[in-house]
Amino acid sequence: APEGGVPIALAVSGDASIERFAPLGDHLVTTEPDADLVASWDAHHPGGGSRKIGQVPISWDPDRDVAIERAHEQFRWFAGGWSVNADLPTPAGFAGATQFVTLEDVAGAIACGPDLDELAESVRPFLEAGFTDIALVQVGDAAQQRFLDEAAGPLLDLAHLRRDAHQPAGCRSGLSRTDRAAALRRAGPAHHPRSGGEGDRHLARFQHRSHHRRDLFPDP
Repeated sequence: APEGGVPIALAVSGDASIERFAPLGDHLVTTEPDADLVASWDAHHPGGGSRKIGQVPISWDPDRDVAIERAHEQFRWFAGGWSVNADLPTPAGFAGATQFVTLEDVAGAIACGPDLDELAESVRPFLEAGFTDIALVQVGDAAQQRFLDEAAGPLLDLAHLRRDAHQPAGCRSGLSRTDRAAALRRAGPAHHPRSGGEGDRHLARFQHRSHHRRDLFPDP
């Protein structure tokens, strides 16, 4: 085991869970880009250096309609939020609670399709809320390998650029000018980001996690 033990990230959704668990865990995980959650965690967590990790669902596919349909089939429960989901005991409960969620609802809540710039933009609310890390959740397994082969690398590069744009110039982390140019070449002209930055104090990386997740973490 690592010296000092294995860091534990705890999923929280509000003041009650933060007050109870922030003193016990190392890092925060949540699905809402809520700056108040970040501030409350920092206020209740002893010491510094805690990561605030936001989970962001995406549905990449070369065919946008297929991506939306997959997200609707497998992830439409996401629209209800945990204030609803936490009280649903069975799959039948989830089905009943989401029966009126439309394809349009899902497409409005989850970035879907092949446009990497649009997918990367979905991290922005978490950056603006002060999260330190982003976990991108690719919905389903049907296009998982193709996503990893074709889209994951360029998408990560574009997410880096957006993260750097939200950090002060003196402590930006991510890609240098040279690395940023290489990232844009890999992503292609159709996915040129609207803003960027530079700096190289930290580099982020994808780490494989269960449930087909790719995590965006700064190196310690």
